[in-house]
Amino acid sequence: MEKKFYRFRPINRLISDFKELENQSIYFASPSQLNDPMEGFRDLVWNGDHIVWSNLFKHYLLCTERLCALLMLTGEGHEIPQENIVLLTCEADLPTPMYKELFKRITQAFFADPDLVKLIQKISERSTPVRRDERCFYLTAIHPLAIESIQNEYENSHLTPERKHKDDKAGAIIANLIKSDFIGKLENSINQSKSEDLIAEFLFLPQRKSNEQIDIILHHNGTIDSDKKK
Repeated sequence: MEKKFYRFRPINRLISDFKELENQSIYFASPSQLNDPMEGFRDLVWNGDHIVWSNLFKHYLLCTERLCALLMLTGEGHEIPQENIVLLTCEADLPTPMYKELFKRITQAFFADPDLVKLIQKISERSTPVRRDERCFYLTAIHPLAIESIQNEYENSHLTPERKHKDDKAGAIIANLIKSDFIGKLENSINQSKSEDLIAEFLFLPQRKSNEQIDIILHHNGTIDSDKKK
């Protein structure tokens, strides 16, 4: 079956500015240029065993470490674009044996947290797929521990000076999730109500929206500070 695409075009685009009619071509914006954040959105779910979830968290740690390294090299005054997040690379792609050994030590320190190991086990036992907002919730929970694991190893390797104040409660959010049996209660609520989407919306959507608002505020303040320096 032949597929046809239709798109409304201003007359000036067709015969004047870009000569789309003459060139028999139509411009389609890349995802980063779209003005609607929901355009191209896919409701992807994550469903896997303990190994799959461990690898997801390890890859998140890898991406976070790359950003920390760039921040260390460029300083806080330089904005790091999303293109610098190493989504399609893995530990084997690290450029030197020394770098690979550094990340290995960071990984060992990260997964040495017993509550993190329990959290991964609990998530892997979920009976319904984990959608975007719930997945973002777990990544937000492990983020302080990831940052602290990276910073500690940087200091131990003499890449950065020792901090005066370390985050002794980096794993507090994870510990609270385990102590309160959050995932177990979530699982029971979903099974009893049979309304997975509704429960997820009430629990996880507000947290993601709050994080998005914080990002907007921080980005706005950073823009203002940059303008002042100019």
